[in-house]
Amino acid sequence: RKSLLFMRNRRPEDRAPPADAALYSMDFKLNNSREPSAAYLLQNEPTHTGYLTKRSARCMDLSPKLCTPVWKSRFFILSGNYLFRYKDEYGSRPKGVPLNVESCTFESFVDEEEDDGLYPIVVKSIRKHYIFRTDSSDVRDEWLSVLREAKQLAIKYRLGHATQNPKHSVANRAGESLYRRKLSQDADPSSPWTEMTVMSGVGLT
Repeated sequence: RKSLLFMRNRRPEDRAPPADAALYSMDFKLNNSREPSAAYLLQNEPTHTGYLTKRSARCMDLSPKLCTPVWKSRFFILSGNYLFRYKDEYGSRPKGVPLNVESCTFESFVDEEEDDGLYPIVVKSIRKHYIFRTDSSDVRDEWLSVLREAKQLAIKYRLGHATQNPKHSVANRAGESLYRRKLSQDADPSSPWTEMTVMSGVGLT
């Protein structure tokens, strides 16, 4: 199942391609860091795609106590076992760490602190919780449905009860590599970014 979802007042025709859009053509696969571009995942039968806003943080002096929540538009691609996010559909590399859907739970909730007519989605992973929003309950429900279905399929793939689309192999390898790299960084107690993530509960990307 595939669809292209866009956040409020952000239509596809409003987004002009970058000047170097040729870099993101159908022939472009992986960047120098072996991370898949959005264009590569889009040409290899992603399960679901679309724009959502992601809760992030703006911090002063790298101090989690001075962080305030901000909302950023991100283009999400669900491919294989991983949910990737990019600045937009022309992104050359993922923002942050891809989420392994098998190890996540997906819920909707009412944000009483920010009751602005938007519909939040909470994604709980081993590392932390993420909050995404959309302006449509139908879009929210569709995302919840495909994410939960992808989780069940990932379990079946691991147990050998289903065959995965071979075009998702690069997404799975890249997602696993980036995920393990981030876990390794989080395990480093000397990293100020680790402390900020743990104490503030929100990411910066």
